[in-house]
Amino acid sequence: MRRLIFAFVLFFPFSPILHAEVNTGILENKADPKKNKKINSGKVIWEYIIEDNNTNDTKLLWKKINEKQKNDFRINNKTLIPAIQKEVKKSKSYDQISNQLVYHDLLDMGRSVPKANILKKGDVEISFSQITPFKKSYYGGGTGNQNYSISINYGLNDFLMIEGFYSHSDDPLHKKITKYDKPVANRWISYGASFTWQFFKDNDLLIALNSSIENWNVASGGCYSYKCSTTSNNIFNDNKEEIINNNFVGSISLPLNYKLTNKLDFNFIPRFILLPSQQSNRSSSGKFYGSSFGLGTGIEYQIQKNLKSYSSVYRPITSGYNSFDENLLFSKKTIYNLGVVYSLDTQVAIKAGLTNGFGLSPSLGTLALPSSDELLYTTSLIYKPKNVGIPLEKISKQNRLRLGGLSVSTAESLNLGEINASYYLNNNGSWGNKIVWGASNRFDFDISTSSIGQNSYSEKPFNGKYHDNDKLFFRGGGKATFFSQNDGDFITSSVRVSAGRLRGVGWLFTELINTYNFDDNLSFNFNPKISYSGIASPAAVGTSMSWQMLNDISLIPEYNFSLNQSNDNWTIAIRISKLKNKYFDIYTTNTLNFIDTGQMLRSDTKSYGFNVGFIF
Repeated sequence: MRRLIFAFVLFFPFSPILHAEVNTGILENKADPKKNKKINSGKVIWEYIIEDNNTNDTKLLWKKINEKQKNDFRINNKTLIPAIQKEVKKSKSYDQISNQLVYHDLLDMGRSVPKANILKKGDVEISFSQITPFKKSYYGGGTGNQNYSISINYGLNDFLMIEGFYSHSDDPLHKKITKYDKPVANRWISYGASFTWQFFKDNDLLIALNSSIENWNVASGGCYSYKCSTTSNNIFNDNKEEIINNNFVGSISLPLNYKLTNKLDFNFIPRFILLPSQQSNRSSSGKFYGSSFGLGTGIEYQIQKNLKSYSSVYRPITSGYNSFDENLLFSKKTIYNLGVVYSLDTQVAIKAGLTNGFGLSPSLGTLALPSSDELLYTTSLIYKPKNVGIPLEKISKQNRLRLGGLSVSTAESLNLGEINASYYLNNNGSWGNKIVWGASNRFDFDISTSSIGQNSYSEKPFNGKYHDNDKLFFRGGGKATFFSQNDGDFITSSVRVSAGRLRGVGWLFTELINTYNFDDNLSFNFNPKISYSGIASPAAVGTSMSWQMLNDISLIPEYNFSLNQSNDNWTIAIRISKLKNKYFDIYTTNTLNFIDTGQMLRSDTKSYGFNVGFIF
């Protein structure tokens, strides 16, 4: 019914040009009555009829609509569908629709509890996930025991969805194995495919069949750390050797979703998990999880139009295990999940939660953290590239803020589809290259490569442990914008997170970026930031100002105030942006590096250099 109303509103203004008449007996040719034909068909036959006296002006007229009219719309994939309302205006067009109710249907409530939801035909959902314990491992090092994954779901048709996925964890076991003195190396790599067949769909009830097949590479013993030259014990025998097995694993689930109210769903999921019961090499073997049958249940609640919550539990019932402890004793543990999903816009959502399930694939999602059952936190970025991107209500006059800063970032996001590529070089041989892509109007992906050519300040708490001179490193991250002055908020605020390794050590960097525009020529930034690793956790507050002194010439002073295990540092830059979508900076600084953690550290010498960038 909604589509009929939409078609009527859309085509009504053009009815004098495009006309169709249905009659089971007669099709009338208005242009030439002599050619009228009698037919025996009930099909709609479309013909173009041009009337000489047509004076309708069919030019689209954009105009602003009120809040009530905006609420009559919701986003549904690539179409703006008007709700059934008697007051829908028959005007020729509507203005840009923003801040709408955005639906990101959950495909699972934690990897241990899949749902019966599927994507529509042709839709794509890409998810990047990470999971790690709150407590540090007993041996320290890096950012802790972590698991990473990427999954891509695709709607084959309106009742079948397929998925491809990959997950990777290579940290030593989290807890000390009682009978060994040193950390035990451990690696899990899983990749495979799954499908979800939604074979029953009613107004309030969905039932689907979900199945996955995976290759699970399990390695225990040996060594997987940076420049490792030793080997460790394994958990399958008492030898100091590496045991590696590729295992065929899988899962079969029957998720049932029942809509209790417009905001509350109940879910019930029986599952069978196929896992190996032992791992071996040529000479010996050891116990492992084994296959099991279990039950999952959960609820999903829509808190507000772009925020929903979920909670779920899964419990193995029959033979088989999903956890082992520091004494290598296997047991059954209930896997629980609790989280929220916040939709930034129609294309990007952020999922954050608590769980004790460490696996990030359909078959491994029911497994607890190896060597321990403890609380973990998980985050996911959900990206739907084929969803429509809603245009901004107002394009910022402060377009120069999209160019970012040097050692202090700006909160302004790129416009949908834009790419910002920049490169800097200083007289000490330090350089960096950064590419930022506007995945939506409120989310940017970025990737950086850099090399540091100078030493860090000698009094720094972890001097000599952060970087090797002239060694290349890579980082990747993303920035989500939650508030924007362009949308009427008091301030523009974003959160950026990035990850990467230097000298084999993982560094997780996060910052809260706040930009306030006083007017078209002056803005101020205030950015608390912190970096996590097993070596140190430096923290600082970055401050900066961007003052457009003359047309397309800006002064950018920056200062990072040390809070913990970091150093005060400064940067002064002049930015020239006279050419459209191009800019050139000249600067002097004592900052160690303009990429993430390096922003909070001081170099042992001052430097000068240039930074050049393009937006396309």
